[in-house]
Amino acid sequence: MITFVGNQSEGFYISNGSKSRWQNCPSELATHLRSVNTSQVRGLAGGPGGKYWLRTSQGTYTNGTASGIPTSDIRIYAFGGKGDWFSKSSAGGTKWGSVDQTLRDKIDEVGSRNIKTLSIGTNGSWAMTWGNNRWSWHGCPSRLGDKLRAASSVENIVLSPFNSDHWWVEYGNGNSDFWLPKSWKDDLDHVRH
Repeated sequence: MITFVGNQSEGFYISNGSKSRWQNCPSELATHLRSVNTSQVRGLAGGPGGKYWLRTSQGTYTNGTASGIPTSDIRIYAFGGKGDWFSKSSAGGTKWGSVDQTLRDKIDEVGSRNIKTLSIGTNGSWAMTWGNNRWSWHGCPSRLGDKLRAASSVENIVLSPFNSDHWWVEYGNGNSDFWLPKSWKDDLDHVRH
């Protein structure tokens, strides 16, 4: 699992289920992450301004999620770069705010219950996986688009809501590609290997 987190500047959280690392994590989120074993983290989303949604086996912790949504029922949450957001509940229902029309159209096309992963980047960009090995994207960097067009199986696509050039893609065979700051390399390698 990898997600982008941060306050005013971009950071990350990465985990392989037994090891994790993070940089520039909002202090409240870091406190929650330190209070649980890495294997207990079930879902995490981060956004600009210290926003986050964290689901663990012990509970759900949030800062800046949309009001009126029972946070304990959320299974997927995504923050975008301009206050846009997406939420999917355990029952499969979805809610969103300020998302690009192309994303709303894709949600309607694939059906909310079929969405496996969804990520919102900057400037209306988004990426989604759904159903049986299907994926789609809009407004993503050309490097990522080239990788996705050439892929035979994609498990997850993660866009940064902080920087339009930063992304991570995980393929069905467990391999990954990414475009991230070089200063993150040691932490990423520690968890990935």
